[in-house]
Amino acid sequence: MALRSWVIRGLILAGLGAVGVAGWVASSWVSPEAVKAQVLANLSEQLVDVDVSVGSARMRIFGGIAVTDLKLVRRGDPADKPFFAVPAAVLYHDKEQLNKGRLVIRKVELDNPEVHVERAADGAWNLLGLLRPSAPDKPIPTVVARGATLHVVDHFPGGLPPVTLTNARFTLLNDPLPVVTVQAQATCPQLGPVDIRARLHRVTNQLAVGLELPEVPVGEAT
Repeated sequence: MALRSWVIRGLILAGLGAVGVAGWVASSWVSPEAVKAQVLANLSEQLVDVDVSVGSARMRIFGGIAVTDLKLVRRGDPADKPFFAVPAAVLYHDKEQLNKGRLVIRKVELDNPEVHVERAADGAWNLLGLLRPSAPDKPIPTVVARGATLHVVDHFPGGLPPVTLTNARFTLLNDPLPVVTVQAQATCPQLGPVDIRARLHRVTNQLAVGLELPEVPVGEAT
């Protein structure tokens, strides 16, 4: 009877210990504060000279991390002038890697993001050099955006007129690994519907871009 009692007590203590460990893991990875810190650290690691801010971040019951008020600002620019801002996003992470203590993002879904692309008078684009280079055999997360707005401002002499693309939808895929493909559809007040397709080889840096403007006449009919 004494042995049986000790066995039962041991099982109870082991169960309590397991609950305690689970609670510690939950507080480390599931609490909104910890999730937010991990998201900020992950994004900051992928970017160069960019300040990242997040309103909130929490684990979703059905998978993924729900993020609000995500903003990216070039270091040195005013905090109220982000080149990228999205009110709501979902980051889908690798659960196996999370169990090992690493946050690895596999897919990103963006709702109503706003992007500002600008070229300075010296020809430098504001978005170049912001993404930290990665090995071609390391996959880039899939990105899906809905309701995006893209502002393009060109200060280069003889450059493009200001353009705003609205209601944009785009998908970025890195499959197969060395190749990144982008498909986008948007609306431009001056040009009408715009369809963009791009393909980048990450090893050779070969880039191919296709642009369709179905409502823009190319010449007078004869």
